[in-house]
Amino acid sequence: MLSVRQMVIQEDCPTYTPGETYESVLFQAALAAKWKEPPRDALDTMVLKTSGQDLRKCDKYEQLDFVPFDPRTKRTEGKLKGPDGNIFRITKGAPHVVMEMCHNKEELRQKVEDKVHELGTRGVRSLALARMDNEDGIWKMLGILTFLDPPRPDTKMTIEKCAFYGVRVKMITGDHLVIAKETARVLGMGPRIYAAQGLPVLGEDGKIPDGLVEQYGTKICPADGFASVFPEHKYLIVETLRQAGFRCGMTGDGVNDAPALKRADVGIAVQGATDAARAAADLVLTGEGLSVIIDGIEVARETFARLKNFISYRIAATLQLLLFFFIALFAFPPETYYNKYGFQLETGPYKGEYIQVPRMSTYCPTGVAYLRLCPVSVSVTCLCLISP
Repeated sequence: MLSVRQMVIQEDCPTYTPGETYESVLFQAALAAKWKEPPRDALDTMVLKTSGQDLRKCDKYEQLDFVPFDPRTKRTEGKLKGPDGNIFRITKGAPHVVMEMCHNKEELRQKVEDKVHELGTRGVRSLALARMDNEDGIWKMLGILTFLDPPRPDTKMTIEKCAFYGVRVKMITGDHLVIAKETARVLGMGPRIYAAQGLPVLGEDGKIPDGLVEQYGTKICPADGFASVFPEHKYLIVETLRQAGFRCGMTGDGVNDAPALKRADVGIAVQGATDAARAAADLVLTGEGLSVIIDGIEVARETFARLKNFISYRIAATLQLLLFFFIALFAFPPETYYNKYGFQLETGPYKGEYIQVPRMSTYCPTGVAYLRLCPVSVSVTCLCLISP
């Protein structure tokens, strides 16, 4: 959500198998996707649409099986049959995950980690590919595709305005730690970006662990973000912040974001979010970017301020009236006032009692006085009927 979600592939492609080139690695990345169907995510869009390669070459291959992207495994996998009849598998995903699958991972580890770190410091993301031929169980690292996913132009301003209004922004991403730190630096989010190690996880029965604030609050609350997280980490980070007394909002667009969107005080599904994310969210953004959230904060606080001012005015006006009537009650006792300015009824059920004479009336010794209740002032007045 912080980026434009329009990934631009780069020609810098380090390879780790003899004979592989940028073009061959990019082609095999297309084989590890559903090339006959619309792209399912931004990575598939980059490989199948924006890379400019001719996908008609993929039609020579038969896709026997396909495992879509899983946020827990952080990779996809395709099983294919080539024109020569050979069966092979191709996987693409996070470099550290794909590397661990390879038979020569110890030989590759330092090379891959150094390259990923070097790319990450420049804000360049990476996607690794590996291949297994003839179902022999031996995965070979093909290479690493590199691409850019720059932040949106309004993202930094949005984060600055959130800080001005007292709203802290935390980044929770599945990207590599180096990429997360570089993104946070560019956006001015703060340097306290940590890896997922040490974050809470759900119990075996799927329940939230006890003592989230006591055990993890000192790490989660002051942090500016977390990298390489799983979906359950997002949910538990939100839950920890809520238990710590914070009002927590969450933005997301994928199926794996749905539990955290549902748990947050305000779940916000961004433009282009999946149906699952939209169903779990409280708000659905129809425009690109997050700047509209600032507009919502401003309008909500203006509305709250007006309601607060109106309630304060009504309370003050009510206290003013009550104070006036209490002072009037003790300053002008009704008994003394009626005895001094009233007259005594001579007939009727109230014979012998004093009744106030209205200011506009005069004493009528020959008339007959009746009682009337004024609906406006709620006071007792006298009506004199003059005898003929």
